[in-house]
Amino acid sequence: MILAPNERKKVEFLIPSAFADKQLAQLNGLYLESYSHPFHDLVMQFLDELSKALLNSGADHHYSELTSLGYWIRPAQLKKFVLSVQTSESRVVKPLGTVLHIAPSNVDIQFFYSWILSLLMGNANIIRVSQVNSEVKNKLLSQVADLFQQPEFQTIAQNNLFVTWPHNDEITKAMSHNADARMLWGSDESVAHIRKLACKVNCRDIVFSDKYSIAVVDLDGD
Repeated sequence: MILAPNERKKVEFLIPSAFADKQLAQLNGLYLESYSHPFHDLVMQFLDELSKALLNSGADHHYSELTSLGYWIRPAQLKKFVLSVQTSESRVVKPLGTVLHIAPSNVDIQFFYSWILSLLMGNANIIRVSQVNSEVKNKLLSQVADLFQQPEFQTIAQNNLFVTWPHNDEITKAMSHNADARMLWGSDESVAHIRKLACKVNCRDIVFSDKYSIAVVDLDGD
């Protein structure tokens, strides 16, 4: 699908990269390389370094979300997750290819949790980040940008794109044509709208729409 020049100008890469100009020019047929298997050693090493950086960032208590995220991806926690997946006889675990992530704007770093899970599975990723400004989001992207500059993580940097664009169906369709799967988060209405937009014939949608929680409180309890 051809993205018109005036639409292409609206797409912004949020993490500076030596590859950004080439990637933007090749949006029509953008090819990203996924890994051969989940839980790749390079990915695990990257997340270890990211965990350390996030825990240091959250040490002053101004970024509690980053502290929680740092704990969530620390090596000991990831080993438990890997073990639970690898020991399940009912699961077939393999990369899907390139995954497009579209997360809601009302949760600052929801997009990041979506990306981490897909990255662990061995996928390449295009992550649409909301245009709503957020200090914690900017801090998080800065930490990732620092790691992407390290030579050992160049493969990850090339194949994981953090981008933003305004609500625009033509851009979303163009990005969808680069994706083998779409992770869609948001309201029932928002998810349904995106699912109607054209994508690859074999693209699968993994959706997280409206959810409701119920709590039961015993007021007579001690």
